[in-house]
Amino acid sequence: MLILFLLLLIPVQIIGGSILLRGTQVVRQNTIEKSQRALNGAAEHLSAQIDTIYQRVYAYLQNSGSNLRQPFNSLVQGKPSRQWINLRDIMKELSWIRFSNDAILDIRVYYPTLGFSVGNTEYRTLTETGALFEYSANSLIFAEDQLMLTLTYPSRPSSSSDAIILLRVWLSAEQLRSMAEEKVFAGNCLILFDGQCVAGTEEAMSYFAGHAVKNDTKIPMESGTYQAFSASDTRYGLTLINLVPSSILDATSYALNTLFVAYAILSIVLLAAYAFIMRRIVYYPLRNLLNGYKAIQAGSLDARVEAKGPSELLQLIEGFNQMAAHLSDAMQTLYEQKVYAQQIEFKQLQAQINPHFLYNTFFMLERMVDDEDSDAARATCRYLGEYFQYITYPSAQMALIKDEYAHAMNYLMLQKQRHEDRLTLDLAEIPSRIGSMEVPRLIFQPILENMFAHGIQHTDGAMTVRTRVFQDNALRILFENSALEPPSAALSLNLDLASPEGKTTGLMNIHRRIRLKFGVPYGLQLTQSDLGGLRVTVLLPCPTEEETEHAIIHRVGR
Repeated sequence: MLILFLLLLIPVQIIGGSILLRGTQVVRQNTIEKSQRALNGAAEHLSAQIDTIYQRVYAYLQNSGSNLRQPFNSLVQGKPSRQWINLRDIMKELSWIRFSNDAILDIRVYYPTLGFSVGNTEYRTLTETGALFEYSANSLIFAEDQLMLTLTYPSRPSSSSDAIILLRVWLSAEQLRSMAEEKVFAGNCLILFDGQCVAGTEEAMSYFAGHAVKNDTKIPMESGTYQAFSASDTRYGLTLINLVPSSILDATSYALNTLFVAYAILSIVLLAAYAFIMRRIVYYPLRNLLNGYKAIQAGSLDARVEAKGPSELLQLIEGFNQMAAHLSDAMQTLYEQKVYAQQIEFKQLQAQINPHFLYNTFFMLERMVDDEDSDAARATCRYLGEYFQYITYPSAQMALIKDEYAHAMNYLMLQKQRHEDRLTLDLAEIPSRIGSMEVPRLIFQPILENMFAHGIQHTDGAMTVRTRVFQDNALRILFENSALEPPSAALSLNLDLASPEGKTTGLMNIHRRIRLKFGVPYGLQLTQSDLGGLRVTVLLPCPTEEETEHAIIHRVGR
């Protein structure tokens, strides 16, 4: 088997070697493309920086509300204190522009017709104004070994002598170069303006002073061999050159080749040792682990595997033992939860028998007997009997929706008997085609009981209860009541969160029972009814997909 493995390994090594050699070429090409893209981005960044400076200065020069554009007589006439205040205001504005960008070395405004200039810290008297217009306006130039932006107001004077205001900004070529180097892939940068080096290392500037710029070429220098990349900006005449050491571009290729040779040698040496120890260290522990999984599959949750083998296999074995322990604990927890759920359900059924509700019902019966209203007493007894028959039925988690809804209607009939003319009922019927649908027990009547417990006190002595049944993409059963004030407490209730100390309300319990049975998005939705009170929408899945949206309303007890 080992010889067969070696025979299979040799062609794999040959194919892997050819792929690796091809990969080194691809990696180098990708590195070159990455360097060029980074340089293009750096050139765009420089142009954006210059654009930002130009636009800021231009907007300042054209702003009629700036101190720069104040009437000239305010700068040369009036009290000296007033003149100094005006000049100081201009200096402050120029300082704001000066320190708004690190690439600005200095900024100065000239008033040729007035014979003086103002900087960000001082002003001077002009002795010669003709030299001011030696360079073209509204453009970037390189003069006196510096990059300079010159703008005039008006922006397009008919002649140089017609310019009223001239604003000049000196830029730091070295600072622009530093900004560019922050954006490139590696190496150092040079900045050329109209073919002339304006920023860069001494060695690079001296080299390019006598050589033409060629993109993606190797350049031998005293400090090493570099790969040159260039990107030009036609807007300002700048050319950005990035010199990347060839060792950086070739480092990945050399590393891959070295890795391939080392892999080929080590694979032959280690293969025999690997085959020898694999059976003892890996095979036997792995077989024990598989036997443990089979034991779990057979239902033996107490199965455990002895921790032996390499660290990776030890993690698998420890994970298996932890999984088995968690499964055992989960089964115990499920059993305890089942018992706890049965206790909760029993308590919930008991809680449905509201003592005050029963007291009032029996007192109401007494009043009917005293009034000799046998028909009403008989109806009340029937409603009460059916009510108790339903809630005391042997515990069952599910019920037919028609029976659940009928139980809720029995509760409303008992309340109608009690409140008589103070209670108006506007009730819908459950369509017969969905009557056999199963829902969790006791989800409708607690909603109505909550409306009576919290809604009657916010009315004017009378209350309307309305129910509606809609069926479209889902089955929606609406329970609403009237009120003088919006039910702010109920509307602010988050049904998916437990109240402090883990307590839940009746509406929360109903919502969670529906969601546990049918999943998201089914449950309760609380909104304000157009009757003024609370609207509780019970959202359930449709029993069939063919039903279209409709509402069947049967008005009773008006």
